Amino acid sequence: MARVVDTGMTNFGHYRSLVRHLRKHVELDYPISIRRTRLPDGLDGDATLANGRFVVRINRELTENSAIDTVIHEISHCVVLESHQGHGPAWGMAYSRVYQEYLVWLDGI
Repeated sequence: MARVVDTGMTNFGHYRSLVRHLRKHVELDYPISIRRTRLPDGLDGDATLANGRFVVRINRELTENSAIDTVIHEISHCVVLESHQGHGPAWGMAYSRVYQEYLVWLDGI
């Protein structure tokens, strides 16, 4: 789980800032679209590759801290999406790389 960011009463400003940082610093094979949207109950987020573009959906009902944790998780799937499914060793390595970028971002806020 991601370290907790004190978001107070915000309008997801930290989340948006992190998304901008990850877009810039996490190398992916395809462009990425990240959106907060309504998802079915129990689904925090998902990542797919469609028409040469990664699409990450984050449940808009999540708190900002949960959305941050979920976007880190889902972008990690994008890093290995084509060749590995699930949460195996390749995904774990990808998560570690994305999380390191989260820590870089966190140190800068």
